[in-house]
Amino acid sequence: MLKINGKFFIIILSLFILVSCDWFERQDHSITKPEIPTFKVYGHVRKISTGDGVSNLELLLYQEESYDGAWIDQMIVYTDEHGYFEFKKIPRGKFYLYIYKDNDDLLNTVVFGVINYDDKELNIAVPL
Repeated sequence: MLKINGKFFIIILSLFILVSCDWFERQDHSITKPEIPTFKVYGHVRKISTGDGVSNLELLLYQEESYDGAWIDQMIVYTDEHGYFEFKKIPRGKFYLYIYKDNDDLLNTVVFGVINYDDKELNIAVPL
């Protein structure tokens, strides 16, 4: 049977620990978080009776839930002359879209979710 001297064992163990620590320090341990996907939410606000777009409406987007841990502040956009609106860089989550006239009258509220990773855009039709 092989007999190991106690001092020899301690020296070998110490060298192993030193080499291991040096190797560990030379490693690149920087971790980058994966980028959280964002989406474009867009659509038209149209009159039910005629199908015409409604311009100059204020749309306030409010995030109620986050599905990826990413949150946004409330965002406000205005419809163009065709009733078109667009929000960019929206994370996955549950949202409320409040539609106001220029005199702060609430016209409609739309609740929707940005759910699927494959969908990079969400088109919403808002009837008035």
